[in-house]
Amino acid sequence: MAKKPLNQELLFFGLRLRDVRIQFGLTLEQLAGMLEIGPAHLSNLESGRRDPSFDLLVVIGRRLNVSLDYLVLGCPDIRRASTLILRSDEELLAAMTPQKAKRG
Repeated sequence: MAKKPLNQELLFFGLRLRDVRIQFGLTLEQLAGMLEIGPAHLSNLESGRRDPSFDLLVVIGRRLNVSLDYLVLGCPDIRRASTLILRSDEELLAAMTPQKAKRG
């Protein structure tokens, strides 16, 4: 059976994740423990052989306090590269939740 070629986006995600781990001075085992996954799973992520679930991406971003824009897209600060108004979660909920009609 032929090996599946590596997806370039996954490869770069893995390289960024490994670089962040090394900058924090964490071993593969330490970060895997923080993320509540096995070291083999983390190794597969870092080598681009496995893609992360959405839930795991969120955990990685929160536990390492690193932007998913950077990990996934390689964009160090999306706010500088975008003209979008980026809102907080609270602002999003307030904007998207229908307001009850005021009774007068």
